[in-house]
Parts: sequence; C-alpha cells; structure tokens
Amino acid sequence: MKQKNILVLLIVFSLCFPVALAQEDVIPLSLEVKVYPDGSTLVKYIVESDPTKVRVDVDLFGETYNNLVIRNEDGLPLGFTRRGSGVTVDSIGALELRIVYTTSDLTSKDGPIWNISLTSPTSIVLILPEGAGLFGMSDIP
Repeated sequence: MKQKNILVLLIVFSLCFPVALAQEDVIPLSLEVKVYPDGSTLVKYIVESDPTKVRVDVDLFGETYNNLVIRNEDGLPLGFTRRGSGVTVDSIGALELRIVYTTSDLTSKDGPIWNISLTSPTSIVLILPEGAGLFGMSDIP
C-alpha cells in the first residue's frame, strides 16, 4: 500500500513538473501607448529578459505590427521572427527588450467617439491626442 502511495505521488509530481518549466520568458516592466488622431497607436513596451536564453517569446498588443523595432538595454537592434500573437526575439545576453511599433488594432470608432481596448500585464501610460477627453474606463487603475 505504501509503494502505491509513493507511485501516485511520483505521477502527480511528474505531471506538475512541465508546468513549472513553462513559465514566461519575459517579465513586463512598462507599457506606453500613444493614440494619434487617426486612431493609430504607437506602442512602447519594455520587458525584462533572461540573458541565458537564446530566444524568448513576447506577446504583443494588436495583430498587426508596423515599423517594429526591438532593441536591447544598450540600444542595439535584435533580430526577431513574427509569430501568431507576438514575436520570438533573438535575445541571447539581453537583460531588457525595448519594443516599439505602431498598430491600428487597439482602437475602434463609433461615430465621433474613439474606443481603445487592451489588456496589459503591467501598468499603462496612455497618451491621448490633444483635445481628447476620457469618458470612461472598464478597469480603474
């Protein structure tokens, strides 16, 4: 009976082990989103990276990424490959990834009212166009 309990525990631990290894490659540090009058947005996203990893996956905001540039903490450009919801960055040795791009996917227009919609794993600095007003927020910071 004791051997059966040990076997069950080993199976449970072995099932849990892959989950522990599947932790995020990056830690979000900051996000700045600047909205332009035409609804396009400039996204500046900074994440902490594991310098021992050759490549890390970073989820981005929106589905299209125009003028995408990724640099390390020293300002050196890094190679990347686009994937479904973000990019895979060739990041070996980088402590920090600074990601900048434009997208129109975060905004929508209903008559004269623009809506911006995004969910962020970190606090957001939102810069609105001059003269814009804020009517409401779904989650108050």
